[in-house]
Amino acid sequence: MLLAGIGELLWDIYPDGRYVGGATFNFVHHVQQLGHKGLIISRIGNDLAGEELLHLLQKREFDTDFVQIDKERGTGYVVITLDENAEPSFECSPVAPYDYLEWNDALFELAPRIDAVLYGTFAQRNDDAANTTKAFLQACSKAVKVFDVNFRGWDKNMRSTVFDCLPLTDIIKMNENEFQRMKELFPELPEDAAECLPELVKRNGLQLACLTAGKWGCLISDGPRTVYCPGIKIQPVDTTGAGDAFIAALTIKFMEGAPLHHAGLFANLVAVNTIIHKGATPVYTIDAIRNIEQARYDLNVKEEWREYMTQDV
Repeated sequence: MLLAGIGELLWDIYPDGRYVGGATFNFVHHVQQLGHKGLIISRIGNDLAGEELLHLLQKREFDTDFVQIDKERGTGYVVITLDENAEPSFECSPVAPYDYLEWNDALFELAPRIDAVLYGTFAQRNDDAANTTKAFLQACSKAVKVFDVNFRGWDKNMRSTVFDCLPLTDIIKMNENEFQRMKELFPELPEDAAECLPELVKRNGLQLACLTAGKWGCLISDGPRTVYCPGIKIQPVDTTGAGDAFIAALTIKFMEGAPLHHAGLFANLVAVNTIIHKGATPVYTIDAIRNIEQARYDLNVKEEWREYMTQDV
């Protein structure tokens, strides 16, 4: 399978070092770590930071044919600060090359080959990139289209991006904060997540809707069925990119035809494997996931989603 991410490719900058990142690249990274072909579609600067990014990707054997070079703008970055719970806060470069991703013949010819493509809102904050993203999605005739909303701040442009993307989407993934924003956009939806997700699927012609809740696990619905997959209690090192790892694993299992509960549990495991490392793109093997799978699920995790929803967490 060939799975692509279209959007941001950048440096995650921590007080003690930097790591290659960007939500769409993180997705591609985990696709490749899980044994499939991952392809990043993005744009970086014609500068030392961009040169070093490109070199690192090539060293890790990523295809960089669809990484465009911008001669006017410096390579994007995000300054990351972790709190006492290893939860990140982000300070993003206000302008970056991926804001100006160009639609071209190479992307048009690539699109029909793609089996799945992930996209979000952050890399569509500029009209150039938003138009290229939508053109690519429309040209991806056979691809499963995965919308990881991935809000970084909130403004009126993100509202329009959500409304533009949903009709093109097969799978949508949100965390708890993003879920609250989505409910503001669709106030007519049920308040309870277990009722809201299947209604979101039905109204928008989706195949899956997923809500992630950190250590509590996830809730996944395909419309007729909604399942809760409990998380694993573990001390995190860095939760940056956990959702990107999760959606990569979930997308793969969905495309393999795995049952919802199995897909959700596997995605939880891959996310847990990410948060025990520093940075969003650790190098690992499938054996590492199997080792975590041997761990017992925390017995204190609530088995009923409704009970979780009443918790003050």
